[in-house]
Amino acid sequence: LFVFEVTELVEARNHLQEVVLEKTELSNTLRENEQRLQSILDTMAEGVGIVDLTGKMIYANAMAQQILGVNNDDLLQRTFNDRKWNTVSLDGTPLPDEEHPMALTMATGKPLHDQVVGIVQPDGETSFVSINAAPIFDSDGKVVGGIGTFMDVTSRIRLTKQKDEFVSTVSHGLQTPSS
Repeated sequence: LFVFEVTELVEARNHLQEVVLEKTELSNTLRENEQRLQSILDTMAEGVGIVDLTGKMIYANAMAQQILGVNNDDLLQRTFNDRKWNTVSLDGTPLPDEEHPMALTMATGKPLHDQVVGIVQPDGETSFVSINAAPIFDSDGKVVGGIGTFMDVTSRIRLTKQKDEFVSTVSHGLQTPSS
């Protein structure tokens, strides 16, 4: 008759089952949180884009695609400063790469808010977007990418320009004596 002490084996097996159960629960919680975050991103009124250190788009929500007029596959092939965007300043001059809000935030490591840039569309019309940009840091505090939220402010910019033109016209009319 042989007798083996198996208490340690049983305890180890029980501990392993507890670890597996805990990891399963954590995995389920993580999956639920990812689904919740994706739902939030899908229903946002703002576009959200994430770029890696090279500026390549690695994520864009549905509103980003709609605002920029580009499907997800095309969007993920571009960088934030891709020439295809035809990005301009408010005065219509080409926006230098280093002045793009995402370039600035990644270079300085500081977030930027309400930076308005224009995007000249293929039909020649310019749409304007207000960009909020923030750097993404790794665990060592090094910038590894950026996240931007943006919204179409074309109507706001056009209204402001119309108001400024009206004020200029009225002001000029008041300064010019009538005959």
